[in-house]
Amino acid sequence: VFYLLKGKMYCGYCGQPMTSESGTTKSGKVKRYYKCFGRKNGSNCQKSILRKEEIEKLVLDTTFQIFEDRKTLENFTEKVLTVHNQRINEQSTLKLLLSEQREIEKSVDNMLAAIEKGVVTNSTTRRLEQLETRLAEITEQIAVEQARLSVALSKEEIEQFIKNALQKEPRPLINALIEKIILYDDRVEITYRYTNRKRPDDERQSVLFYSNVGS
Repeated sequence: VFYLLKGKMYCGYCGQPMTSESGTTKSGKVKRYYKCFGRKNGSNCQKSILRKEEIEKLVLDTTFQIFEDRKTLENFTEKVLTVHNQRINEQSTLKLLLSEQREIEKSVDNMLAAIEKGVVTNSTTRRLEQLETRLAEITEQIAVEQARLSVALSKEEIEQFIKNALQKEPRPLINALIEKIILYDDRVEITYRYTNRKRPDDERQSVLFYSNVGS
């Protein structure tokens, strides 16, 4: 059985992670929970246990609500694209190609300047042809590399992915969207990546829950 929020949730009282737990009733029914690791290890933490289905539904429903807001969705996709573009620029292959492109462009400019001053020989002509050929090759390689790195990450595709993914397969999107979840007995605080909002209509940065969560 997969625990959707495992590794994301932490106790708001002692800071320990919430671990998966299960038990069987007298009737043979299996019940699954999240339990504070501190309490499980016999510490003084009294954080109540959370039913797996209830807390996972709350987080999924809240995430749906967050990204139903058009402005939030647009802000999120813009930030994802910004991060992705930064990662593209950090790619070693692309950086090497761009560096070589700049060096060749400088060399071509120097050769052309020399030719304009009348310094023309068979060697300079051949060298200029070689540089221009290599420059064309590198320009093509850069275009291919940029396309490879940016494939499937247009704004429209990101938005469509968000709209569909939670319904079809929530695990990858939850991993991508949620930084961490802090649990108290009367509320849950969800921190999302790429956005500083934790609830569309709540500037207090927390998501209210119900006090009898562990009952």
